[in-house]
Amino acid sequence: MATKKNNGSSKTTRVETEKRRCAVKLSLIERDKRGDEMADCEVKIEALKAQKSELARQVKTHEKRRNELGHALDSGSEERELMCTWHPDFKQNAFLLKRPDTQETVDTRPMTAGDRTADLFGDDDAPAPVHSLHSVPKKPPRSPSAPPPRKRGRPAKPTLTQPNITPPSAA
Repeated sequence: MATKKNNGSSKTTRVETEKRRCAVKLSLIERDKRGDEMADCEVKIEALKAQKSELARQVKTHEKRRNELGHALDSGSEERELMCTWHPDFKQNAFLLKRPDTQETVDTRPMTAGDRTADLFGDDDAPAPVHSLHSVPKKPPRSPSAPPPRKRGRPAKPTLTQPNITPPSAA
């Protein structure tokens, strides 16, 4: 509160003050400072947005795991990767994929002609190929030092090379 004297009298007038936001012209230096501060704010905003998206990703990951755990608790079982093996079943003309723990059949596939005759050539220990009937095995790439493949048809004629002999000169 401020005191104000009027015409030499001892009477005081009460002056009240109040803060208000008003527009004030900025100097060039103040404008430069505000521009730098605005750029700093933009950098911080982008950093916080990146953190926000990373946190959202982490939240989704944990929600997914929580749901998997809840399902495992409800059902009493969970999905795991097991090393299953293919076993031939010649009576069914198929290969059976069996679990290692229970020997339960997980998958089957039909045998190819090559699968049925493999044991005739001594390939008992060879694992069953895991390919579909529609896949065609690719040829391995030819090395640059290998000779070019022969053309179909008649076999190539062997060529004889003779030493470079000069005929005797007529004297």
